[in-house]
Amino acid sequence: MLTEILRDFESISLAEIAKVALLKRVDTKFVLNQNILNDIVKDWKQHFSVLEINNKVIFQYKTHYFDTPDHQFYFDHQRGKIRRSKVRIREYLDSNQAYFEIKSKNMKRQTDKKRMLLPRNVTDASRLTKEFLEKNSFEVPDLQASINNQFKRFTLVNRTEEERLTIDFDIQFYNDKNKISLENIAIIELKQKEFDRTSLVFETLKKHNVRPTGFSKYCYGLAALNPDLKQNYLLPKFRLLKKLTA
Repeated sequence: MLTEILRDFESISLAEIAKVALLKRVDTKFVLNQNILNDIVKDWKQHFSVLEINNKVIFQYKTHYFDTPDHQFYFDHQRGKIRRSKVRIREYLDSNQAYFEIKSKNMKRQTDKKRMLLPRNVTDASRLTKEFLEKNSFEVPDLQASINNQFKRFTLVNRTEEERLTIDFDIQFYNDKNKISLENIAIIELKQKEFDRTSLVFETLKKHNVRPTGFSKYCYGLAALNPDLKQNYLLPKFRLLKKLTA
């Protein structure tokens, strides 16, 4: 059903969407029950185009996160530290590409993402990633593999405003011991050059009783897979997910 709805959208190519890359941006997230996603998306048909590659509009992703042995990135987020970072490898399974990424928040709460395309034939990318971290003056030592996730995503681009949306669903988290799923949950992320609450996105989601809420897939997944990890700050998020899936 969702694929059929998206097929009715005007499409945009990967080359065209690169013009709205917004590597420096303001992000706003919304968490919702996946059952209402179809109705929400229909409301954007006249204003947004959908990314289409090789006749596909929904794509599969994997993410491999890195953190320090004492989970510095996780706790920076939980403590509400404004300047914070994530380090990850993002795999685009449909195009067989992978990027090593540093995603940081600055004092203006803007997101700044730097990334490097990883060569397909490299079996050990540690040297390349180390050089990339050093090139970008990233001084956190002793990074190690943390958790992984996989999900489906489609991307919408506003035809007149400098903003785009990513919508993630069928989200799973796993490590070498456990695997969990975010059952029936979708996460919408609005990416804007500057924060603008007058965006049609806010209006549409408010109509469906969906409000903005901070949500880190990494922090939730790490806490869910490691229940002994301190997670007091995440308890409202756990309650929200329980309410949305009830």
